[in-house]
Amino acid sequence: MTDVLAFTLAFALAAALTPAVRKLAIARGIVAVPSRDRWKQTPVALLGGVGLVVSFVATAALVARPTPELWVLLGTCLAIAGMGLYDDLARLRPHTKLVGQIVVAAVLVEFGFQLHVTDLAGINILLTVFWLVGITNAFNLLDNMDGLSAGIGGIGAAFCWVLCSQSGDASLATLAAALTGSLLGFLFYNFHPATIFMGDCGSMFVGLALGGMIIPRYTHGMSGYHSVLVLLVPACVFLIPIFDTTYVTVMRTLWGRKVSEGGRDHTSHRLVSLGLSEPQAVLLLYLLAVIAGSLGLLMRFRAVWTVSLLAPLYVLLLVILGVYLSKVAVYRSGAQATPEAAEPDTPLWHVVKYKRRMFEVFLDLILVSAAYYGAYLLRWEWQLAGHRAETFIASLPIVIGVQMAAFWVCGVYRRMWRYTSLDELLVFSRAVVAGTALPALVILFAFRFESYSRTVFIIDALLLFLLLAASRVSFRLLDRLLRKPGSNGKTRRVLIYGAGDAGEFAVREMLNNDQLAMEPIGFIDDDPTKQNARIHGFRVLGTVEELDGVLKEQDVQCLVVSSQRLNGSQLEAAKAVCRTHKVPVKRLLLSFTD
Repeated sequence: MTDVLAFTLAFALAAALTPAVRKLAIARGIVAVPSRDRWKQTPVALLGGVGLVVSFVATAALVARPTPELWVLLGTCLAIAGMGLYDDLARLRPHTKLVGQIVVAAVLVEFGFQLHVTDLAGINILLTVFWLVGITNAFNLLDNMDGLSAGIGGIGAAFCWVLCSQSGDASLATLAAALTGSLLGFLFYNFHPATIFMGDCGSMFVGLALGGMIIPRYTHGMSGYHSVLVLLVPACVFLIPIFDTTYVTVMRTLWGRKVSEGGRDHTSHRLVSLGLSEPQAVLLLYLLAVIAGSLGLLMRFRAVWTVSLLAPLYVLLLVILGVYLSKVAVYRSGAQATPEAAEPDTPLWHVVKYKRRMFEVFLDLILVSAAYYGAYLLRWEWQLAGHRAETFIASLPIVIGVQMAAFWVCGVYRRMWRYTSLDELLVFSRAVVAGTALPALVILFAFRFESYSRTVFIIDALLLFLLLAASRVSFRLLDRLLRKPGSNGKTRRVLIYGAGDAGEFAVREMLNNDQLAMEPIGFIDDDPTKQNARIHGFRVLGTVEELDGVLKEQDVQCLVVSSQRLNGSQLEAAKAVCRTHKVPVKRLLLSFTD
């Protein structure tokens, strides 16, 4: 009940104080001025962190049970917020901020906020300082788009609330509830289009508060677990800020840019450059944060076998997303980043492009292990202990070696991801069948199949095929989900005349080749049996007799004639209608010449 009261009070205070702080910031001229390294190109009030901090601290003082831990955490959070406020007003050098963050983190560690990852106290202290400073900077860097840092912080605070409550830490649970309410109350004014930013005062405060809250007692009751899980639970809860910070650091280092300087090269910026709207990009990252936090909860609630399968696959998904987003050329000159899939000149994309076979081999090594592990978990209802664990460990090297060899022999590594089709899926199926049958035979001769289950290998084959196929179509799937043709304002909306093989080819070429600057919107076809049918998701909108209405309704900017079987009268009729609407007509020609 205390937690609910803290959440409600903090939410109300933040919702009431933020407009007042915004008015003060505008009156004093304390605004974020548009600049080359800022995403927002209009002045926006700063000092949102002040209302956030006041609402949180006031709620904690009124509602939370007073304990030494509480006062230490509140004191250090106020110190980091004060440093951030000074940075918002007068600017601090990056190394000065870093020193201040280390000092504040050291104070928290001195008063008992420590991760107990190893048996060496010195290592634990250093890891805790790195953790606190890292999370503080992660949320600071994440504050790069409307509602992003506040929303991800609110999600993280909610998971901290659950973890602290489950661990029996009433005071820290109340703090987490208060921080959740404060962030959601502030988010009303910070979500797109934002009218106020939290600034360094708010972002560093949120990072330190969350990093500190999750440390003290959430690991209680985890005896028998590997000590590394002590770090994995909070890492899962804050995986998206960690991923974004790591990604930006790697990309800037590869480009020879300063890690500390600002820029529009974050995950959120790249998603918008692909064509997502700002709210869509932010909501997608919210979803990824919820999934990551859920994995942390599962791990905390002893679902270690499930998480040990799902967490690596989720991290692998983020890696694939990061590699895909590296195609976006954000460091070019110009007002805003644009996707340059036709000219992927980013260093990370070059590494993947020219070393892609090594990338695929390491990827498949993970997939093979995950599929076999998943098969064991499914077969034995998520319980892997005793002789089952022994048989898994004994057979895993055999499965890895034989299946990877089968992939090579069957030609899996002679395929290109971008052009994965039914032919490639057939090759994958042969490789999976061979890679599953052969290990079973080896185990039969080596261990006489004693204590082994044949069902495991059937499940393994199904899982491995699904994972292999999903990884190979991932870039095409991300293209369809994330890339929005026409986002740069130069792409023409194209209607295709002819819903046949040539029309299907035209759609694929438009979707895969950004240099064409064409966005397919649908087809027309004179065959009545094709009406309302779909090709690659694009519908047959009518016949040539209905072309006039289609041009009006769909805002068509170009007609591409793909069919080679049209008679002269049909083509002339289509051209006449297009001339009326001033829509150019182009022919798709496929030919072979010497």
